[in-house]
Amino acid sequence: AHDMPVALFHIAIIILLFKETLFNELGDFSDWSVKHPIKGTIYFCLLYIIGVPFTLPVHLILMFGAYAYTKIFGLVYGVIVIFVINFICSHLSMMLTFLIGRYLFHGPV
Repeated sequence: AHDMPVALFHIAIIILLFKETLFNELGDFSDWSVKHPIKGTIYFCLLYIIGVPFTLPVHLILMFGAYAYTKIFGLVYGVIVIFVINFICSHLSMMLTFLIGRYLFHGPV
């Protein structure tokens, strides 16, 4: 319940610190993804699935994806596509995080 203000604070700090670079990279990725939608989706999913166990901010990854996919597919279809991708990738990343905790860090924990 109180995670949302913390997430918004993190996003605001990251945007303030890296605004110019972030928006340039967003534009470059979305332009590249228009030409290569399958590769762009694969890279986005890999970033999401690998980023969650390493505690990358998921909100920033989703914001990045939502911007790119709404630019590629338009507002309605872009939101639907990113929703489906988010649903699949979030479950895969949670499974990966569980498996890492269970098998790699079983002894120390």
